Amino acid sequence: IGNPMVDLMVDVTEEEMRAEGLEGGSECVARFRKDVGLVEELIRRYEGRAVRVGGGAALNTARMAGCVVKCAGAGAALPIGSIGAVGADDDATLLRELCAAVNVLPLFATVPKPTGRSLVVIPPSKNRTILAHPSAARELRTDAITHTAHHLTHARLLYITTFCITTPPRCQAVDHAISLCPPDCKLAINLSSAALQTNDTVRAAHAKLLP
Repeated sequence: IGNPMVDLMVDVTEEEMRAEGLEGGSECVARFRKDVGLVEELIRRYEGRAVRVGGGAALNTARMAGCVVKCAGAGAALPIGSIGAVGADDDATLLRELCAAVNVLPLFATVPKPTGRSLVVIPPSKNRTILAHPSAARELRTDAITHTAHHLTHARLLYITTFCITTPPRCQAVDHAISLCPPDCKLAINLSSAALQTNDTVRAAHAKLLP
């Protein structure tokens, strides 16, 4: 379970980094109005020269696992799914196609917001900067989890990224997902980013989920 997004990978010069006021190795997640405006403007400015790829820690993990399982010829024995929320747009279509290519079930809820995007800015130093606008990914709710109940009741491992437990409604969705899993299902949590530990909702969720 995580934030399915499309990454826009773009090479930039050091001069462009300075002109945009960006620092190598930094990260900005658009949570507030001023951040959303900044990220949306930068995406508009650079998406014409960017490469679109699948993104989101949980989705990328699922796709990598799917690739390994597919290469091993064990797809039927080890089914993999990715849960999250996307929009009704071309970016969501791309994510579903990427999942299908490695036999990952795209268990995505479709919500009335655009699919999340991240602008990944790569300067010559390769010390990349990420500017993320989760958008639709923030709209994961309990009803979307209910639609995946058949898969969750057979789960052997549930992998969750901390990025998807930053708000109470999404924490409720994750709690519901865990409640649907069998007792012997293993739980794995990606701590995602140290900066998230300043979020009271995240800290409370970790206190509840971690031993």
